[in-house]
Formats: sequence, C-alpha cells, structure tokens
Amino acid sequence: MLDKYFNHPLQHAEPLLVIGTFMVIVINLLGGVSQSSCNFVLKMLQFLLSVSLGRGQDLDERDKALLLAFPHDIRTVRKHFDLEPETRPYAVCLACKALNPP
Repeated sequence: MLDKYFNHPLQHAEPLLVIGTFMVIVINLLGGVSQSSCNFVLKMLQFLLSVSLGRGQDLDERDKALLLAFPHDIRTVRKHFDLEPETRPYAVCLACKALNPP
C-alpha cells in the first residue's frame, strides 16, 4: 500500500511537466482557486511552453510529446499526483450506533 508513495509515476516524468502541474495543484488546493480557473492556468502554461519551445521553429518529437502529455484539466493533475482520497462506505446501526464494514 505504501509502495505507491515511494515509486511514484511522476518520479521519472519530464521536469517541466511536473513543475507546471505541481504549481497548478498547489494553487488549487492551498489557494482555493476554482477548477475552471486552474484549467485556464493549465492551458496558458501549455501555450507558454509551446511558444518557448518553438521559438519560430518546428518542434522536435520530444517537445511535441511534452505538449501532448500536458494535462488540460485539474482532475487529471489530481489523478497524476494521486491526491484523490480512498473512501470506504460503512453502515451504522441506528439502534446501537455500531459501525459495520461493507
């Protein structure tokens, strides 16, 4: 169960991708920025990357792959960083208030 925290898929990802998406997840979680605003920031970061990588020239395959891998939605970023909670429903007995596993 703890292995996912020590062998994270983003550990070997492109640094520009990780830094950009980390920045957006921080403003979403700590800054309280809305989902639609975070999606706008992701699109602007992707555009900024495409302009800075291109510099008036054609992109090489590595740069094209980076731009294609850049997420457009904050929900995708949350999945990449594995921040979605794992929930387990329980049933409560109304008579004795006992908590029963599924």
